[in-house]
Amino acid sequence: MKILDDPFIHSLIKKRNPNSTKQEYGHALLIAGSKGKMGAAVLASKAILYAGAGLLTTHIPSRGESVLQLAIPEAMVSLDKSVDFVSELPNLSHFSSIGIGPGIGQSEDNFGVIKALFQSSLVPLVIDADAINMLSDQQELLSWLPYDSILTPHRGEFERLIGKQLKEEELIDMQQEWSILHEAILIRKSHHAVITSADGSLYINTTGNPGLAKGGSGDVLTGMITGFLAQGYSPIESALIATYVHGKAADIALRKINENSLLATDVILHISAALNEIGIN
Repeated sequence: MKILDDPFIHSLIKKRNPNSTKQEYGHALLIAGSKGKMGAAVLASKAILYAGAGLLTTHIPSRGESVLQLAIPEAMVSLDKSVDFVSELPNLSHFSSIGIGPGIGQSEDNFGVIKALFQSSLVPLVIDADAINMLSDQQELLSWLPYDSILTPHRGEFERLIGKQLKEEELIDMQQEWSILHEAILIRKSHHAVITSADGSLYINTTGNPGLAKGGSGDVLTGMITGFLAQGYSPIESALIATYVHGKAADIALRKINENSLLATDVILHISAALNEIGIN
């Protein structure tokens, strides 16, 4: 078991080359949003860029174009043929990381998109929110899950994923077994997140606070993981760095904001400060 702390995370993060270009930091794809849930796409997209990805394309229902273009001018937008939900995949060939789930809903069309993504992706995926819930309902999808993909369930989503309720003392063992069985990375979100790798290695996060128990926090974490993955970090490195920095950003925000008032946007705005405190500048 490894406890995450500043020195360990510092050892994982690579300093950027002064002569580098945006292409060297990857091109992330985010598949997100549906009618009434475009905010999730905005939060995850911002987090991808704050984490350091060189380029971002966000694939969204066509009704969200003006929302994304105005909220995140740094992102490119790929529009689905559907107005209200995601029903198709863009060309995946030039993306270095792919995240899916924030705000997509759980329609039959979404199921087809997730299945097609699992079967065609050449890179590990970051899977969150509605996409995890669809995995729970349609477990045959797990047979196509790309190796070393990263899932980010909270406890309730994790229990739905494995199909049973667990006692507290059973959680870690079952999480390790699930990661090994499906060769995937699991980040079980809680006050101190628990992370298991595809080989069953166990990591305990030490950052974060109750202010993160609010809508949008998970979207930010998904975006951060996708952003680090785009830059060439391994899936487990991306999971560990993003989880730790996400919690640390929330902790720094609490120096000025009461935990009752902490918003996912506040976490995004303190990612840079968190990286600075870890010693990355």
